Amino acid sequence: MSGHDVIGSDFNLTDVGDGLAKPGMDTRQWVSYGIVEAMTAGQGEQVIDFTPELGPLVQVTLQPSGISLSCRVGCRIAGNNESEYYPFVAGDEVLVVIPEGDERSGAVIIARLNQELDLWPGTVAGQDSTANTFGFTRMKAPYIVEFAASYMMRSAGTKAYMSFTQNGNVAIQDGNSSFLTFTPDAVTFGSGDGNEMIQFDLHQNLLVLQGGTTTGSIFTIGDTSNFFSAGTLALNLAGIPALENAASIQGVMNVLSQFLPQLWALIGPALSAIPAAPTFPGGAPFAAALTPIFTVPATIAAIIQATMPLAAVSSITLFADAIAQAVAVKPGDPSGNFPGVGSPGIIIG
Repeated sequence: MSGHDVIGSDFNLTDVGDGLAKPGMDTRQWVSYGIVEAMTAGQGEQVIDFTPELGPLVQVTLQPSGISLSCRVGCRIAGNNESEYYPFVAGDEVLVVIPEGDERSGAVIIARLNQELDLWPGTVAGQDSTANTFGFTRMKAPYIVEFAASYMMRSAGTKAYMSFTQNGNVAIQDGNSSFLTFTPDAVTFGSGDGNEMIQFDLHQNLLVLQGGTTTGSIFTIGDTSNFFSAGTLALNLAGIPALENAASIQGVMNVLSQFLPQLWALIGPALSAIPAAPTFPGGAPFAAALTPIFTVPATIAAIIQATMPLAAVSSITLFADAIAQAVAVKPGDPSGNFPGVGSPGIIIG
């Protein structure tokens, strides 16, 4: 056999590499680019295979070796019934790590890459994403964030936040501490100082409106409604004249109890000074008989109460014009405290 004879017919570089392998010269592949494989035509194979033990397995062709692997998906979050996921599409470029440098040990996708097929988004929210001035997450697929405990997003500069508690309460607050809250008891929208508030009481089926200072007006609407105002109450009709006016019995009695004594102070002395003043049957002086009617509050109240049933069924048509002229508000009235008959509104105060 000549010294130039060659034993064997194949020259295997892999075998040569294995023979020369040593520290500093490792022929194994630890990290590789990969392309997510398309479905195999006619076989119905899926790009993703979800398994109970390992979760999603993605079929990837390593580049440039061309080796086809089933890869696990690395996640930022993983635990008992905890994980995160975003859909894979055939043709996606990924970065794959190969534990032990042996494809048979399993491979893991640790990143996704943009390229000429999966283009980088040029704008996000109308802003140039290539300016390197803000971070973002832009997704096309529907996305769900689910949590089993509390969750909060908060602005460190303004202290505005949105939170979801473990028991289902939701709270939103802006930088001025104005808030919107949803709880099993109520839905509340209010100002930061607590003076202005709209609340739906879900237990008592009430709508509560509050305005002004802490002692301001409160309007409660429900089966039984109530309105409280610490100041003047004005109901305006946008310039449309009111058809009628409202007055309380207590208000009428109060006006008469103040008006009649003043009236009697003017006419009483004049009646008493009339020569041969008339008398009631039995000789009672006319002026003296009328004095309790005009000056004693209890007598005034008794007379008003006695005449109320009559007033309820009597017509004031004959007196309407005279009353309107007597109490109507003149256009130049600066106070607006005397609405009168036919005025555009009701003022109580």
